Amino acid sequence: MGQHLRLLPHAARLALVCAGVAAAATTVHAGDLSIEVSGHQPSGGKVRAALYNDAANFLATPFKTAEVVAGSDPAVLVFRDLPAGVYAVSAYQDDNGNNKLDRGLFNIPVERYGFSRDARGDGGPPKFRDAQVELREPSAQYPIKLR
Repeated sequence: MGQHLRLLPHAARLALVCAGVAAAATTVHAGDLSIEVSGHQPSGGKVRAALYNDAANFLATPFKTAEVVAGSDPAVLVFRDLPAGVYAVSAYQDDNGNNKLDRGLFNIPVERYGFSRDARGDGGPPKFRDAQVELREPSAQYPIKLR
Protein backbone atom coordinates (compact mmCIF):
# COMPACT_ATOMS: atom_id res chain seq x y z
CA MET A 1 0.00 0.00 0.00
CA GLY A 2 2.94 2.35 0.65
CA GLN A 3 4.02 2.08 -2.97
CA HIS A 4 0.57 3.17 -4.14
CA LEU A 5 0.79 6.33 -2.02
CA ARG A 6 4.22 7.17 -3.46
CA LEU A 7 2.86 6.76 -6.99
CA LEU A 8 -0.12 9.04 -6.34
CA PRO A 9 1.77 12.32 -6.83
CA HIS A 10 3.19 11.02 -10.10
CA ALA A 11 -0.22 9.84 -11.26
CA ALA A 12 -1.75 13.18 -10.31
CA ARG A 13 0.94 15.05 -12.26
CA LEU A 14 0.41 12.81 -15.26
CA ALA A 15 -3.35 13.41 -15.10
CA LEU A 16 -2.79 17.18 -15.01
CA VAL A 17 -0.44 17.04 -17.99
CA CYS A 18 -2.93 14.93 -19.95
CA ALA A 19 -5.74 17.32 -19.07
CA GLY A 20 -3.63 20.27 -20.25
CA VAL A 21 -2.83 18.57 -23.54
CA ALA A 22 -6.51 17.73 -24.06
CA ALA A 23 -7.53 21.33 -23.34
CA ALA A 24 -4.94 22.67 -25.78
CA ALA A 25 -6.14 20.24 -28.42
CA THR A 26 -9.72 21.50 -28.11
CA THR A 27 -8.78 25.17 -28.62
CA VAL A 28 -10.42 26.09 -31.91
CA HIS A 29 -8.38 27.90 -34.54
CA ALA A 30 -10.74 28.43 -37.41
CA GLY A 31 -8.31 29.62 -40.03
CA ASP A 32 -8.78 32.19 -42.74
CA LEU A 33 -11.40 34.89 -43.27
CA SER A 34 -11.61 36.09 -46.89
CA ILE A 35 -13.22 39.40 -47.75
CA GLU A 36 -14.37 40.07 -51.33
CA VAL A 37 -14.46 43.83 -51.81
CA SER A 38 -16.44 45.06 -54.80
CA GLY A 39 -17.31 48.53 -56.03
CA HIS A 40 -13.77 49.90 -56.02
CA GLN A 41 -12.25 51.81 -58.90
CA PRO A 42 -9.51 49.74 -60.55
CA SER A 43 -7.74 52.93 -61.68
CA GLY A 44 -5.43 53.18 -58.73
CA GLY A 45 -4.74 53.18 -55.06
CA LYS A 46 -5.20 50.32 -52.66
CA VAL A 47 -8.13 48.58 -51.08
CA ARG A 48 -7.54 48.48 -47.33
CA ALA A 49 -9.46 46.53 -44.71
CA ALA A 50 -9.45 46.42 -40.93
CA LEU A 51 -10.60 43.44 -38.89
CA TYR A 52 -12.07 44.01 -35.42
CA ASN A 53 -12.64 41.28 -32.84
CA ASP A 54 -14.67 43.20 -30.25
CA ALA A 55 -17.14 46.05 -30.02
CA ALA A 56 -14.97 48.13 -27.67
CA ASN A 57 -12.26 48.58 -30.34
CA PHE A 58 -14.53 48.78 -33.39
CA LEU A 59 -13.30 51.48 -35.78
CA ALA A 60 -10.60 52.50 -33.27
CA THR A 61 -7.99 49.74 -32.90
CA PRO A 62 -8.04 46.94 -35.49
CA PHE A 63 -7.15 43.39 -34.53
CA LYS A 64 -5.54 42.92 -37.99
CA THR A 65 -5.28 44.86 -41.24
CA ALA A 66 -4.84 43.87 -44.88
CA GLU A 67 -4.43 45.65 -48.20
CA VAL A 68 -4.24 44.87 -51.91
CA VAL A 69 -3.68 46.97 -55.01
CA ALA A 70 -7.03 48.05 -56.44
CA GLY A 71 -7.08 45.89 -59.55
CA SER A 72 -9.71 43.42 -60.58
CA ASP A 73 -13.18 43.58 -59.10
CA PRO A 74 -13.70 42.07 -56.59
CA ALA A 75 -10.48 42.60 -54.67
CA VAL A 76 -9.85 39.73 -52.26
CA LEU A 77 -8.23 40.31 -48.87
CA VAL A 78 -7.45 37.39 -46.56
CA PHE A 79 -6.99 37.48 -42.80
CA ARG A 80 -5.06 34.32 -41.92
CA ASP A 81 -4.69 32.16 -38.81
CA LEU A 82 -7.65 33.56 -36.90
CA PRO A 83 -9.24 31.94 -33.89
CA ALA A 84 -12.91 31.07 -34.22
CA GLY A 85 -15.09 33.96 -33.17
CA VAL A 86 -17.09 37.02 -34.08
CA TYR A 87 -15.50 39.77 -36.17
CA ALA A 88 -16.45 42.94 -38.04
CA VAL A 89 -14.66 44.34 -41.08
CA SER A 90 -14.39 47.84 -42.49
CA ALA A 91 -12.87 48.52 -45.90
CA TYR A 92 -12.13 51.51 -48.11
CA GLN A 93 -10.29 52.45 -51.27
CA ASP A 94 -7.27 54.62 -50.52
CA ASP A 95 -7.17 56.57 -53.78
CA ASN A 96 -4.29 58.88 -52.88
CA GLY A 97 -2.12 56.47 -50.84
CA ASN A 98 -2.18 58.45 -47.59
CA ASN A 99 -3.19 55.35 -45.53
CA LYS A 100 -6.40 56.86 -44.20
CA LEU A 101 -10.03 57.28 -45.17
CA ASP A 102 -10.25 60.87 -46.37
CA ARG A 103 -13.17 62.94 -45.18
CA GLY A 104 -14.71 66.16 -46.37
CA LEU A 105 -17.31 68.57 -45.14
CA PHE A 106 -19.14 67.42 -41.98
CA ASN A 107 -16.62 64.55 -41.64
CA ILE A 108 -18.30 62.61 -44.46
CA PRO A 109 -15.94 60.17 -46.23
CA VAL A 110 -14.89 61.22 -49.74
CA GLU A 111 -13.32 57.85 -50.59
CA ARG A 112 -15.39 54.73 -51.21
CA TYR A 113 -15.96 52.61 -48.06
CA GLY A 114 -18.06 49.75 -46.72
CA PHE A 115 -18.59 47.29 -43.90
CA SER A 116 -19.19 43.58 -43.51
CA ARG A 117 -22.86 42.56 -43.82
CA ASP A 118 -23.33 45.83 -45.74
CA ALA A 119 -23.89 47.47 -42.36
CA ARG A 120 -24.99 51.10 -42.29
CA GLY A 121 -25.26 53.50 -39.39
CA ASP A 122 -27.91 56.09 -38.66
CA GLY A 123 -26.10 59.37 -39.28
CA GLY A 124 -22.70 57.79 -38.62
CA PRO A 125 -20.84 54.51 -38.73
CA PRO A 126 -22.62 51.24 -37.95
CA LYS A 127 -22.41 49.39 -34.66
CA PHE A 128 -20.16 46.34 -34.29
CA ARG A 129 -23.20 44.06 -33.90
CA ASP A 130 -24.59 45.25 -37.25
CA ALA A 131 -21.37 44.39 -39.08
CA GLN A 132 -20.42 41.22 -37.20
CA VAL A 133 -19.66 37.99 -39.02
CA GLU A 134 -18.77 34.60 -37.58
CA LEU A 135 -15.78 32.43 -38.30
CA ARG A 136 -16.43 28.85 -37.22
CA GLU A 137 -15.10 26.70 -40.03
CA PRO A 138 -11.60 26.36 -41.46
CA SER A 139 -12.42 29.26 -43.74
CA ALA A 140 -15.19 31.74 -44.39
CA GLN A 141 -15.83 34.31 -47.08
CA TYR A 142 -17.89 37.51 -46.87
CA PRO A 143 -18.57 40.33 -49.34
CA ILE A 144 -18.18 44.08 -48.80
CA LYS A 145 -19.61 46.58 -51.28
CA LEU A 146 -17.82 49.95 -51.36
CA ARG A 147 -20.05 52.99 -51.85
